[in-house]
Amino acid sequence: MRRNRPVVYSDGSGFGKSCYRPYAYAPKSRRCYVLHDWQGHHQTNAVGALFHGKLFAVGLFDCSIDRRIFDAWVERILIPELPQNSVVVMGNATFHKGRASALLKEKGHTVLWLPPYSPDLNQIEKKRAWIKGVRNRLRITDVDWLFRMYIDK
Repeated sequence: MRRNRPVVYSDGSGFGKSCYRPYAYAPKSRRCYVLHDWQGHHQTNAVGALFHGKLFAVGLFDCSIDRRIFDAWVERILIPELPQNSVVVMGNATFHKGRASALLKEKGHTVLWLPPYSPDLNQIEKKRAWIKGVRNRLRITDVDWLFRMYIDK
């Protein structure tokens, strides 16, 4: 195995159409009931990669990510932007294990699978948390604009 290969972290995350609402109001000593599920529906799913702390190859999808969409993202967006001979670190989501792995290997890259339930080992998780923090702090509702303005080019 060759040393000094570029290590690229990959993952996805969902962004609800509205900002997170951790608090609500109700009359004193009365329980507050939610009339609308702000987080559960109509979300944009972002899939991207991280290299040297910079997010790149971001794909935004207004649908659930499945194997077909993930494979297309790897083939059309990720692979053209990957440094040569990269080690691509991925979680164990079922849809990661389709054609994506074979496509990466065909292009001279290696896939490194993380152990199950170990998001703390994927450095892209910190970037995702930062992006969601910016969004909540500034109450940004347009996910496309969020990624255009706050992601490293």
